[in-house]
Order: sequence, then C-alpha cells, then structure tokens
Amino acid sequence: MIQAKKKVVILGGGAGAIWAAWQLTSFPDWRERFDITLYQMGWRLGGKCASGRNAQQGQRIEEHGLHIWSGFYDNAIKAMKACYAEAQPLGGVFPSFDAAFKPFNNVVLAEQVEGKWIPWHLQPPGNDAVPGEGGLFLSPWDYACMGLGWLETLFDDAAQGQPRLWQRPHAELPAWLLEAFAGWIPAGAAPASHLHHLVRFARSLPKDTRKHPETGHRALLFLLAAAVGELHGGYAQVAAAGDLARRLFNMLDLGLACIKGMIVDKVVLEGFDVIDQYEISDWLARHGAHPQSLDSACARGIYDYAFGFSRGHADYPHRAIAAGTSLRGMCRLMFTYKGSYFFKMQGGMGDTVFTPFYKVLRQRGVKFEFFHKVSAIEADAESNSIARIRIQRQAELNAAEYQPLVRVAGLDCWPSEPDYAQLRQGAELRRKGIDLESSWADWPGAGELQLECGRDFDQVILGIPVGALAELCGDLVTKDAGWQAMVEQVKTTRTLACQLWLKQGSKALGWPLGQTILTCYEENFDTWADMSQLLPVEEWPAGHEPRSVAYFCGPMADDEQQPPYSDHAYPQKQYVAVRDQAKQWLRSHARWMWPALLKPDGEPDWNQLESVTGASGEALFEQQYFRANIDPAERYVLSVPGSTQFRLRPDQSGFDNLFLAGDWTRNGINAGCVEAAAMSGMRAAAALAGEHLEIVGETDNVLAPAQDRSRPAELLSADAPNLPWPGNMVYGLLQTSGANALLPFPREVVQRMLPRGLELDTQTLTAADQHPVVLFFGWQDKVRPNFSPIGMDYLEFIISVPYVRHADPALRARVPGPFIYMPQLYLNRLLPVWLGVYVYGYRKALAQISADGNDYMVRQLKTSDPIVAASYKKAGMTGGAGDFPYLRAVQQAYSLPLISRTLLGTWLYSYFDFALGQALIQPIEMTIKIHNSQAAGLTPGVYQVPSIRKGSLGGFFMSTAASISNPLQSHALGRRIRQLARNPHPRLLPFG
Repeated sequence: MIQAKKKVVILGGGAGAIWAAWQLTSFPDWRERFDITLYQMGWRLGGKCASGRNAQQGQRIEEHGLHIWSGFYDNAIKAMKACYAEAQPLGGVFPSFDAAFKPFNNVVLAEQVEGKWIPWHLQPPGNDAVPGEGGLFLSPWDYACMGLGWLETLFDDAAQGQPRLWQRPHAELPAWLLEAFAGWIPAGAAPASHLHHLVRFARSLPKDTRKHPETGHRALLFLLAAAVGELHGGYAQVAAAGDLARRLFNMLDLGLACIKGMIVDKVVLEGFDVIDQYEISDWLARHGAHPQSLDSACARGIYDYAFGFSRGHADYPHRAIAAGTSLRGMCRLMFTYKGSYFFKMQGGMGDTVFTPFYKVLRQRGVKFEFFHKVSAIEADAESNSIARIRIQRQAELNAAEYQPLVRVAGLDCWPSEPDYAQLRQGAELRRKGIDLESSWADWPGAGELQLECGRDFDQVILGIPVGALAELCGDLVTKDAGWQAMVEQVKTTRTLACQLWLKQGSKALGWPLGQTILTCYEENFDTWADMSQLLPVEEWPAGHEPRSVAYFCGPMADDEQQPPYSDHAYPQKQYVAVRDQAKQWLRSHARWMWPALLKPDGEPDWNQLESVTGASGEALFEQQYFRANIDPAERYVLSVPGSTQFRLRPDQSGFDNLFLAGDWTRNGINAGCVEAAAMSGMRAAAALAGEHLEIVGETDNVLAPAQDRSRPAELLSADAPNLPWPGNMVYGLLQTSGANALLPFPREVVQRMLPRGLELDTQTLTAADQHPVVLFFGWQDKVRPNFSPIGMDYLEFIISVPYVRHADPALRARVPGPFIYMPQLYLNRLLPVWLGVYVYGYRKALAQISADGNDYMVRQLKTSDPIVAASYKKAGMTGGAGDFPYLRAVQQAYSLPLISRTLLGTWLYSYFDFALGQALIQPIEMTIKIHNSQAAGLTPGVYQVPSIRKGSLGGFFMSTAASISNPLQSHALGRRIRQLARNPHPRLLPFG
C-alpha cells in the first residue's frame, strides 16, 4: 500500500524557513514522503535578510541592514556551497560560493581617548581551514585553554616591545601547588610569570574535565588571581604608556576575567548556558575585570556586533547580553573561524543567498506562495496540535505562478517592490504606494485563506520571527505556558540603517585604512562598512557611477508604546526620523571618518553623493537609502540575560505537528545571526522527518552531545569527592531514574510533616498559604560506594519538602540552609532501608512497590493496602534540563542539601547530587492518587499534574547519574553551607 505524502507548510521565507526547506528536501526519500508549500508575505524571500534592487536608482542594492558572514558559520556555509553547486545549471547566480563570498579581515574598532577618536586597526589572520567543511570538537575547556594560549602570546609580544611595563619575574608558587603538581613544571624551566605558569598548568590537565584532579581548579584559580594581581598592579604605568599598552591590558584583563568565570561558575563542566542569567559586563566585573576594560572598544564591540541594548538605547545602563551566549559567541568568532574571520558577499543578501536557494528549492519541487500573510495560527481544542492557519491573500495573480526575480548584471535578483503587472490589484497598489511588508499598510487584502489540518497540511514549520508571534499565535500562548514565557521573555529591538552612494572612494574622502568594517563609533550609526565591492553588480547609467558605497547601521530606540496598525502614517514618520537622524549624525560625526566630505563651514557637501535624478544639495541626500526596521517581523532578536531558558527548541514546540525555525529558538548559538537560523531550520527539518542529523556547534560539551539521548548522562558531578578529606574517601554513586512531581499543599499540612526543630522557609514557587512537596517514583540502579564496581538495584518512592530551615535561631545562624527534608521514603529492599535509617537518619521503610510500564504503586508491606499510586504519559520530547524553562526555574528545589536527624537526635547534613545539568529529561503528565495518611500525612485525593512544559508545578521523568556524600562529611558540608550563605556568588562546586 502506498502511503500518502505528508503535507508540510512552511510559514515565512527568512533564513530559518529556507534552511528548513533545504534540509527537508536534502533527505534522500523526501519526494515520496512530503509535499511542501512555503507561504511568504509580500514579493520576496529573505525576512530580516531580504534585499531589493531599486530600478529607479541604478538597480542599486537596498538592504535591511549590514550583513557580513563569519568564518565560523559552518552549517550555513556548507549548505550554501552545496546550493551553489546545484544551482549552476539554472543560471542567474554566481558561479560558486568562492565567487559570491570573499574573505575579509580588515576590521577597525573606534576608541575614544581623552575626547578624541582613534582607530584600533585589527587584521585577524586567515588560516588553512576550509569554511563549511569538517566538524567542531571544542568544549568550553578547550576554549579556555585556547584563550589562555592567546593571552600568553599577547603577553609575550607586549613584554618584548615594552619590557619595562611587562616584566616577567620569577613567580613564587605555594608549596601545596608545587608538591601536588610537580610534574607540570619541566626541570630547568625558565622563570615565568603567573600567567605562564597558568597556561602550562592548564595544558597539563586532561581534556576531559571529569578527570581533573581534586585540587586542579583550586590551583587554576590561585594562578588566575595571581596573574590578575600582576596585571592590575602595573595599570598606572600601562595607562600612561600609550595606545598599544592600553589595548593589550584590556584584552589580557577581559580574557583572564572570562577564564576565571568559566572555572568559578562551572562553565567548563556544564556549558555556557549556566551563566546566561548574568549580563556579560556584570559577569566580567564580578570576576575581576577592570572598569577601564569594561568601557574599552573591545568590550563595546560586543554590544555593537549584536545590537545588544535593551529597548534600543545604546548606552552602558542598557547593556543587555546574556553572559553565556556572549562568551560562546566570542569563542566561536575568535577560535573556530575557517579560512577567514569574515566573508563579504559580492552581491545583495537576496541575490547572493536567497536567489540560489529559491531556484534550487523550486527545481526540487517546493511550491512558493507569495503575497500570503499569516494572520493567525490556531491550536486544536481537543488535541495537542495545530488545527488551522489563517492567511490573508494580499493580492491575486494574473497567472498561475508569480515570477519574483529580475535580471541585473547577469544575476537574478529580488526587486525593491513587487512586479505590479503580475497582480490584479497591481495598479491600485502602485497608486496608493502600499508596502505589503508593513503591518501598518492601509490595505484590506484580497480575501482570506484558511488552511485546515488533515486537509491542507499535516505538519507545520514556523519560520516567522518571534517579534510577530505574540500577535499571530495568541491561541498557542493561551494554551501553553512555555509559549507565554517565550513571547514575554525573548526580547527584540528595532534597528536602523542608512546607505550612501558617493562620488569618491573612502581613501579620497580621508579614510586611510582601506575598505573597512568599523564599529564602536558614535551611536546610533555605530557601525560602518565600505561595501564598494557591490558596485560592479549594480547598473548605474553613464555619468552617474558611484566610486564607493557606505552602509551604516545601529540600534533604534523603541517608542514608549507601539501605535496601532490603524496609524497608517507611522512607517513614514519613522522613515523620516531615521533620515533626519542620519543627516544630523553626518554633520556631527563624519569629520573623523571622512574629513574631505565636509565643507569649510563644517556642513557635509551633499553634492558628493550620487543619484540618477540630477538632484543637488540636501535633496541629493534624501535620495539615499534609509530604513527603520520597526515591523514586528523585522525586529532583531536579542539575547538578554535570563532569556535563553525560555527559548523553545526547534523540535520541542509543545505541539505535535509544529516545528520552529529561526534564530529566536534554542539552537546552540541563541543569538541573532544567519548561522543560528540555519541550525534551527536544519533541526526543525530533521525532527519533522524523524531523521538523525549532526549539526556542527549545536551543543557546548562534546562529552555529552545533545543528539545522543539513547542512554543516561554520565556522571559529571564532583561535589561529594570534592568535600574535604577524610570524608571524601568514600561516597555513594548510582544511576537514578523516575517520575517527579512538584505539588502545592496547604502550608499547615506541610508544616506538620516536619519534625520538631524544623520549620518552613520562604519560597516563591507557590502562593504564601501553600508550600511545594516533591514526589519521586524512582528506580535506583547500581547503588554503590565509589570504589566498588558493583551495586544493588531497588525501587524507591520519596516524599521530600524543599525550603526548610532550623527553627532554632542559633542553629540557623550556624548552618542557615535552606534544606530539603524527606519525611518519608519507601523502598522494596531491606539493606538500603537499614543504611538509610541507621547511617543517614532518613525516614525509610519497607513497602511493596510495583512498577509496570507507566504505572507505579506503593503498598503497605504487611497489609498490601495502597499508599500512593501514579500513572503518567509522555508529553513532549526528551531534552536536557536547560531545554525546559520551568524546570530551570524550580531546579533549586531538587538541588538543595538534605537535612535529617539521626536516632541519637543529632542533625546530619548530606548532599544528594542529581547532576540535573547533565540529566535526560522528558516532560510527562501525571495522575497521582494518595490513598491514606501513610504518605507522610499528605491529604488523600487524586491530583492531576501537568507536564513541566506547562508550568513549574509540573511533572517530568528524569534519568541521570548521581552522587551522595557520606555521613562523615556532614560537618564539612555544614561549614560549606555557612560559607556559601555569607558569599552567595556562584562557584565551581556548589559548596566550595
């Protein structure tokens, strides 16, 4: 029997959607499995990357902004190369990727020193790696070691150039370090600074951070602190020594702060996302970065590169880039580029990228429906799926298919406006000047198209940017708390752009450093690129040929409140605002870049601009290109602190037939760029097709790759063995898995579950009159001491109360908590019960426990009366803890130290580390029935538990490796808890 093809609709035509279509049609049997239609608003593909050709102005290229590809775009470049190879017989494209993308490394940072601007000229070297080929096998620890090597090279170069500033005295090392690590200092080694010792020692440690010795990170932090002390101790001399010394100081200082933070905050163990709740400048300052370095050009460049300011306000107080995302991006940019640091396109983004993809995808059989604007995506009321899609037909075609491309200089290109002759309403659209890409357009459209699941589509790939989703997906936001969190927490910003065509080249205008990318200059047009390489593919009439073209871009401040779409004049007002801002910017700031552009009175000589109309003066300036990216779908996605956890993964939309594609998803980069969109689109396609796909750079730590979900995560925690000797000689190890539920109960009920001497602490997971309780229906496997290769298996039902503390103020001052208390544990084996009761003071008891499929039952041992039962069903795809925002929000409730009272009446502290950062998590929906008060006094009844995707009081199945401290560690653990309370700064280890 021949199976019917699945109907797939792709909504949107930006980079994420196009890469999804490319990947989906790259699977060998896709033609037999899928029928694919892409719906696109307006007349062109590209989304935020769309470009157009202005036929009235020399077929000039008009972009949304400045687009430069990085050499680390492994996935995007690989697909682009393959696309160019397939597109050659179709014509109208560059002959190859190498012809379309040229290496470019001439970068300038603008520095303001004592009120004057000076250029910091950077020319990152090329390398022999081939862009888009090979993999990426760097973990955060690899990046840290590479960063240290780079800093050592900077230091050595500085010391040779200015030895009086960068002396390298013999660094005295403490005896404990020399004794413990005698092997890493070669015999007869030359005296070195602490930085040299740091680099040498880091390189001596295993690449596998799980194998680092107990005192390894302690030694690294000691050497880092010493190196920073040496650096800061000479700052006064460095600051007075000139530009080179200052720049070297800034780079060394920021680099050392980065590496210290990676160790202290467990980035080298758990990946970059663990620090995404911090803003990058704040995080660097916390780890010792000098204030001057944080205001230097190399720090400011981070923000200009990513429009990294909240609400578009480009100043220090509005800096807003998540530390982990920023640090990962910097490591990728600096250490994983292939061939060249950057690549410049030799045509517009539309011509260079979206034309070949359109031609190849159309040839493969993908159908394109232009002039279709999505107005609503609706969920099924009964099932967890998309039921219908409402689309506005913006215009009707005169023929069966719209032909979108025009030929310019041998390339098939996207025009800056639609071909009105192909549209039935074309004359009216032209007469009214309707912008079909604007939400404020005064245009009713040509009717509505309603796509129904089962009839018009089976699967959906959503490639529309997140800025527009709150309006389009209100039904999904209402139904799914994960969607609500995403549209609220993943922020976007407006951007602006200006393009100038000039009668002189940049050298004649007074810029001495060649064709350049300049950033960190005056806001809001803080970034400029000489894009004169594009002029050969424009068609200017004789006598009007520009000698250069300059692109400017920057953030654009948000309005206090976005006006309604009925305010049809709003886009024009914003266009004029950008044009006027650009005019004033040139008057105030062009002199440093282009002194020859200005007349003796300081006014720009507008006649040095080019146009085909013969205009002059300011009228000539007004015929240049200006753009205000204000539409919800045009807004640039930001990576603000704390937002990564709320991004949805492309393969975990929360709806069974919906997949997500765009740089706004959780994709391994989590920032606005083509590579992030490409990775997201590829993952969405692979999930829809049920295919395994390796995506370069999708995970931080290759020791536990995200795509390997076939086995429990390996033990990465070192908490128990890193407590002090002698307790760390023996600790427990096990594999644990089971269903977890976090439920609210009346506060007075939960208080009665606690023994005398404990009370409930404050918490924010429930209302004030309630308190959370965790129920765990688990399998404990290979439970053993760390030195034993064998262990025992058993079933265990655990009731635990997080957020408790000592009632005695004196005890609370000594060991402040908060803790987890376990009022009842039921097991089906005697030995672990005995050990738990007599060694740890846990309230363990024997019981009859059965686990059959997705049902779990706990009964009294002697009478077989039921105590508690649970059944559960899958409610989403497997991922890591970081993939579920609500789990990250309640993770502390599962990670606090335990408190118990021994049979002798003494308090005992222990730590059960689930290693949630490495656990495999599957959201589940649960039905729990508490039969009687034997369940630690919990109120009998039936409790429906939603999945952890729906809210923090949810259910999930966990599989992980765990460790547990031994009772001899109780005193040391209490001391560490007290230290942590006094200094709550995140550390490498939870208690050290």
